Amino acid sequence: MHKLLLTISLLLLLPLFQIAADNNDLDDEEPDAVFEIAATNYNFSEEEITVSEGDLIELVVYNSQGQHDLVIDEFNVDTGLIPTGGSVEVRFVADETGEFEYYCSVGSHRQAGMEGTLIVE
Repeated sequence: MHKLLLTISLLLLLPLFQIAADNNDLDDEEPDAVFEIAATNYNFSEEEITVSEGDLIELVVYNSQGQHDLVIDEFNVDTGLIPTGGSVEVRFVADETGEFEYYCSVGSHRQAGMEGTLIVE
């Protein structure tokens, strides 16, 4: 019975290990485009970013004022909370064409205009 429970548990965890392995693969590759974005109160320094479909994108988000993050829902990008003076690098593959909003999810920052557009051509 214990072996069965262990086997089932491992099978349930296997997809999580695959996700971690996929993300580590991105760390080993050279990005096609790197964007440095400064986050200040209610503003991102880049209001629009344009990339090509299939590109490996690296965003380097610097927080120079307040508490901020950067989220792109469609690509599962979430920097997590970045403290004042801190920075976070995130990578993702822009594998879908269209226009996608990125935003700060802290408090009412998004409603105050802390957002931008990612264009994937």
